[in-house]
Amino acid sequence: MTSFFETDRDEFVFDGRTYQDFFNLYPNLLYEPTLQHVLSLDDLKVLRCFEDSEDWRIAIEFQDIGFLLETQVGCGGATLFCVSDNQEDQLKMLAFLGCFLPLIRDSWHIASCNKPANRSWIATLLNW
Repeated sequence: MTSFFETDRDEFVFDGRTYQDFFNLYPNLLYEPTLQHVLSLDDLKVLRCFEDSEDWRIAIEFQDIGFLLETQVGCGGATLFCVSDNQEDQLKMLAFLGCFLPLIRDSWHIASCNKPANRSWIATLLNW
């Protein structure tokens, strides 16, 4: 059975801090809508952003924990949800993910219009 939380985590270094991906969940989020969404939420603080033609990153502070959204367009565009090294507060990790459910739903809804055969588990969960 696959765990919701990653067990074999990839590491990313951004702006002098090490992050590990922590969700077994890979939506294809776009940079501009994601950044605008983050900026619209009072509980999230943007620490640093980076974007080029191949990837983008947004470092965020949420409830005193560092998080990173990491997307590598050249590798299929999947967005990784990463947490700063040595952080294991699963409740806060789930709360952080919850901030992005509307964006995740929208990204998969757009993708499912092109591939109607299989619904993702998140599509089922969100009932669309």
